[in-house]
Amino acid sequence: VDDQVKVKGYMDDEGVITAESIKLELSHEQDIAKVKISGQGTLTDMHLTIANHVINFDEETEYRSKNAKISFEQFLVAAVNWTHFKAEGVMKDDIVFASKVVEINAAEEGEYQDEIKITAFVENIIDGGIIVLAHTALYIDNTEYKVFDESVSHDDFIAALSVERKIELAGKISESSDGQEVILISVIELEDD
Repeated sequence: VDDQVKVKGYMDDEGVITAESIKLELSHEQDIAKVKISGQGTLTDMHLTIANHVINFDEETEYRSKNAKISFEQFLVAAVNWTHFKAEGVMKDDIVFASKVVEINAAEEGEYQDEIKITAFVENIIDGGIIVLAHTALYIDNTEYKVFDESVSHDDFIAALSVERKIELAGKISESSDGQEVILISVIELEDD
């Protein structure tokens, strides 16, 4: 109830819609983020994880090996042997609903570190960072700050930042001293809502 879906199909003369496919649309919700995540991953028994994040995928997801676009069935066979993945889609409740899953070379991923790119709304501002989609994202010494495509200082960025502002950030997924996942922000930008 209250979910938005995308229906592909046709409508007959009496107005009856025959669906050929139905897909849950999540991007209209406030607690949803566009996300790209890459890193070490595994596909086991139809369960894909990348950088310890659950990736939801189906027949509608686009799949690419290192060499070519592949079918869902080919993905299920080949990906059990892949070590590094990139997924694009939307994240809700810490699950990535993938529109695309790609095999990547470990060398492309940058010294085997797990990376994430998120476009979402700021939930909270904390000392040294922000909370976005219940994830702690921390500024680091070389974080690059932008406001509407213009590079700015840390202080100018903080002055423009507020809760419920739309941001795009990219960073490395790491672990804090207490074992919690944190995102170390390499680039963060305020965007138009």
